[in-house]
Amino acid sequence: PTFTDTQKLIVELSLLLLSNLTQSREGVLKFLHMEEKDHLGVHFIFLFDLFLNPKLREVYKFVGNVFSNVSAVKEARDLLIQPEYKAISSLILVVDTPIRDARLGALHTLRNLVFEYENPSVLEQIIEEKTQFIDVLVHLMVTIIRSADIDQKAKTELQEFMGEQNTWKDVKFLEEITAVLDVILVLTNVQEIEKKVKFNREKLTKTLGVLKSLV
Repeated sequence: PTFTDTQKLIVELSLLLLSNLTQSREGVLKFLHMEEKDHLGVHFIFLFDLFLNPKLREVYKFVGNVFSNVSAVKEARDLLIQPEYKAISSLILVVDTPIRDARLGALHTLRNLVFEYENPSVLEQIIEEKTQFIDVLVHLMVTIIRSADIDQKAKTELQEFMGEQNTWKDVKFLEEITAVLDVILVLTNVQEIEKKVKFNREKLTKTLGVLKSLV
């Protein structure tokens, strides 16, 4: 669909209002219709589908703000990590979007959801081979480093991993790297990661080493 500038503004303002409303636990529970079984999660599913659509993501980028707020509430996380939602394995596909608000929202939501790593559904989505959960996060870190206005030496050290990646113009290095590292830090608590997840260890080690050199 094609949106006029006025329609885009209305959508963005509506989502920002919803973001404000979901900053409280009560607002989150109302948004998810937690007390109405017939409508449970219906608004989440609707917005989730819009957010996952690359053609609509620019307009619905602030959905990520809403999901970040929603996933901060325990009762909401218990709902969103259910297998039928596939929230984790779907959101990991959004984190490399060039739309900054969308990728930050996705990262913050993932951080909150992986806190439930003891839940079998969460672990299953993290270790699912086709998801490539850790490799996607490392790829994102490399892209952020390349896009950021930092010492050229760090970029050169990661050149072999960069390939022909595009750079983003709106990267705020510290905020975005912190968001990625928050997710990885939670994953260090998951003992099954070392045994069951296939990922490029050399690339992860090299990237973390470059980040350490920047501190």
